[in-house]
Amino acid sequence: MKKNRFWSILLLTLFLSMTGTKAFAHDIAVANDDGVTIYYVWTDDNKTELAVSYRGSSYNSYSNEYTGNVIIPESVIFQGTTYPVTSIGSHAFQDCSGLMNITIPNSVTYINGYAFADCLGLTNITIGNSVTTIGQAAFAGCSNLASLTIPNAVSIIGGSAFYGCSGLTSVTIPNSVTTIGREAFSGCSGLTSVTIPNSVTTVYSEAFYGCSGLTIVTFHCKEIGSWFSRLANIKEIIIGDEVTSISERAFYQCSGLSSITIGNSVTTIGKNAFEGCTGVTSVTFHCKEIGSWFRGLKSIEEIVIGDEVTSIGSQAFEDCLGLTSIIIPNSVTIIGDYAFAYCSGLTSVTIGNSITYIGNCAFINCTGLTSIDIPDSVTSIASGAFAWCSALTSVTIGNSVTYISSHAFSGCIGLTSFTIPNSVIAIGKEAFRNCSGLMSITIGISVTNIGEDAFSGCI
Repeated sequence: MKKNRFWSILLLTLFLSMTGTKAFAHDIAVANDDGVTIYYVWTDDNKTELAVSYRGSSYNSYSNEYTGNVIIPESVIFQGTTYPVTSIGSHAFQDCSGLMNITIPNSVTYINGYAFADCLGLTNITIGNSVTTIGQAAFAGCSNLASLTIPNAVSIIGGSAFYGCSGLTSVTIPNSVTTIGREAFSGCSGLTSVTIPNSVTTVYSEAFYGCSGLTIVTFHCKEIGSWFSRLANIKEIIIGDEVTSISERAFYQCSGLSSITIGNSVTTIGKNAFEGCTGVTSVTFHCKEIGSWFRGLKSIEEIVIGDEVTSIGSQAFEDCLGLTSIIIPNSVTIIGDYAFAYCSGLTSVTIGNSITYIGNCAFINCTGLTSIDIPDSVTSIASGAFAWCSALTSVTIGNSVTYISSHAFSGCIGLTSFTIPNSVIAIGKEAFRNCSGLMSITIGISVTNIGEDAFSGCI
């Protein structure tokens, strides 16, 4: 008994029993078949159901009243009547450091707050498949808990539910969970991977704060909030096909993030969603439209564009200096303005045969680009599309291009020859200005208009 209060409590017990007043907070105590005594309280005035409780007047009246392996029964017989066990009461096992294993039966639907808090010896939990709610700080501080399977009936994981469970290496969050409370897994430093199911609608702040070992996160929920911002240790994010939006600063300052996969339903990514993700080297897209979400991320070396993508938006990869090659699949029809502008490390571009529009300055200042094939599906080359691609030596223009806009190839000093197909009817002003290496040019028979200074500076 804690604080050496044995004699005082014994005297109090005798006195209260004589006066007909209940001495302890627990209502009944029943021994299991294995000899383990479990303490209960009634959950209702009619005394029809039981909740597991602690022994005595408060959770710290006794120390380690529960030790070793404890199996909670689905029901108990008391004074000839059978009563179902439907919940684990608040603080029921708190501070029982000798508790090692706990089995919660299918009859239990609710685990109340602090039920197993600071059970330092707890290594294994079996939770019955009827539990719907895991209360606040229910398992907080269970630092030796190594793995956990949350049953499919759980809809709410309370705030700080697993706070400080530093030994937890894996957790399965079922597709029934809708809410993950504040700091629910905060301080779970041993956790290496997490999957957020598509049922989740709310994850409160700092739910995964301090999960310093977390490297892979997979999302299947509809909307992703800023739940993992500033977690520098995350290396890979997989955004499933169920996700439609990613909030502002969702992965802000996740500086260790190197690989991102974006599913085919994403339509909105908020401002600064990936700001400070300076380690990203690879991004795979399956979404319909690619926005300017990774503009200026100089670390990106590889972009994989899936067949689901139909357009690459304006400034999508502007100033991504580390990007070396890109394959644009046949599904893509539009390359937006400045989409790859200033990608000076880009040396290879393959453009699919469905592209109809290459935007203004789409590849301007891609100084490492050596060749480009523009497919027959393109009808015009926009202003400044390939301007100042100084290493460009080979250009093939498809037979559907009718217009080469102003400054389209201006400053491409590596070009020595150029063939303009018969489909072209007009060449914009300064289209080839300062192409100083250009020695020969063949102009198709359909050209009727050549803009001012179209070939100015071509010595």
